[in-house]
Amino acid sequence: MTTSTDLLDRVHELAPAFAERAQKTEENRAPLDETISDLVDSGVLSTLTPKAYGGHEFDLGVARDIVKTISAACPSTRWVASFYIGAAWRVNIFTEQAQREVFANNPYTLTAGTAAPLKSVEPVDGGYRITGQTAWNSGSVHADWFTFAGLTVADGQPAMLWFLVPKEDVTVLDTWYISGMAGTGSNDVAVDSVFVPTYRIGNFGLALAGQAPG
Repeated sequence: MTTSTDLLDRVHELAPAFAERAQKTEENRAPLDETISDLVDSGVLSTLTPKAYGGHEFDLGVARDIVKTISAACPSTRWVASFYIGAAWRVNIFTEQAQREVFANNPYTLTAGTAAPLKSVEPVDGGYRITGQTAWNSGSVHADWFTFAGLTVADGQPAMLWFLVPKEDVTVLDTWYISGMAGTGSNDVAVDSVFVPTYRIGNFGLALAGQAPG
């Protein structure tokens, strides 16, 4: 059984390699493939994943300590790692069917996304069609899933919905040219009339109220 101390020890062992790659990471404008492999193999990306899906289900304090250690070696790697670790927790906003789909093959998820609402969110039979472009999608280069936000109106009241979309339905745009934190791969991403089934839609209001499916 992996303990939180085990995870922190692994991160400390990896920190010198992350530091050595820091400059190349900035030049690459995204984490290097070997860095993502190290994060996956170490098990740290499963820090917050529920045990039901093979994760460690540790608390946010453990995630914080892991991220702090990585930050001292490479801030960009830390930023992306924190998003990927946190994504395993954010997936709880969605239905159990969506959760099982995300964690079907791995106890972690490489998920990017932002909270800025899309320009078009259209209810259709069985779900929604979404269109738009969002900025600041950290970790977009290696992401398998993306989350998008959209404002809807139900019974005269606005509601924020989150949409979970696989990478094959998303276009990653090469827009991340910046002087600091260049290695985060925080590109713009776009969707064009992408259908999202109901089970991959989460209500952010329910999440804030502690009533989301997860």
